[in-house]
Amino acid sequence: MRVLVITAHADDLELSMGGTVRKFIEKGDVVDNVIMVDNGGRDEAIEKSTKLLGHKTVFFPKDLYEEDRPVMSSKLVADFEEWLSQNNFTAKLKEYDLIVTHWKEDWHQDHRTCYDLVQSLKRNQPIGVMYFDAIPYNQKYTNFDINVFFNVTNQMKAKMEAVEAFKDFYEMGLEERIKSYNFYRGQFIKVRFAECFKIENMIM
Repeated sequence: MRVLVITAHADDLELSMGGTVRKFIEKGDVVDNVIMVDNGGRDEAIEKSTKLLGHKTVFFPKDLYEEDRPVMSSKLVADFEEWLSQNNFTAKLKEYDLIVTHWKEDWHQDHRTCYDLVQSLKRNQPIGVMYFDAIPYNQKYTNFDINVFFNVTNQMKAKMEAVEAFKDFYEMGLEERIKSYNFYRGQFIKVRFAECFKIENMIM
């Protein structure tokens, strides 16, 4: 399976689905992460994280922005599709089996832009779409009906090492909250740690 993860920032993938990404990689799947905004000067952390989890990361070019960050428009969609088709790092959109991104009720505007982008990208594609449960931005979710759980107990060590690579979060103690949240979600499926998602459709 080939998976495209579209996130707003460096660290979004690690915090929300690092264990699941590692699980996919262990199964032999390919995971590509497109970061839409910027890396916040975190090149070293990104390099370490990709080695730990096994995915690949690429940044959407800033010269394609109309503003200081991506703004949802038909131009952004067209630019993204064209860039993706020409970029040697990732596959063409139609070659992916699954897109994973932020949920629409996320309070972070950059995150919601990723959701809106995916809604347009999927319009002519027979492709699966799944949304991750992003702490702490999920506090205002009201329509996020979790219907997929991944047991990431065996992948939790790699996930936490990837999270800790982003030292600013590590220093704030956020990694303990993430671990506790994944422990809480694990109780739903009687495992130690789990990550959860809302899947819109799956085409296999």
